Amino acid sequence: MTKEELRQILIAEQFKEHYYDLDGRGKDEALTLLFQGGEWCVFYSERGLQNDKVCYNSEDEACRRVLESLRCDPGAKKGYIAPVPFKPVDKS
Repeated sequence: MTKEELRQILIAEQFKEHYYDLDGRGKDEALTLLFQGGEWCVFYSERGLQNDKVCYNSEDEACRRVLESLRCDPGAKKGYIAPVPFKPVDKS
């Protein structure tokens, strides 16, 4: 899978654009894909830090990691509505 193929999948599956950064632009609070030093790196960008950074030799592996990570986060999809916490009814 290439970065552009990944981009098309993310659009088709309606992931929120602010949840990911496939161009390494330094978007804050986003899952980021960045080609640096001959490797494809995936990390969560927050306040300029590269958290949980993992680098791969292949673009395919890195793209699959991004896709898998986003698919595991239901809040990353457009139209997601968080469940309302249960509050018991006070019958007194």
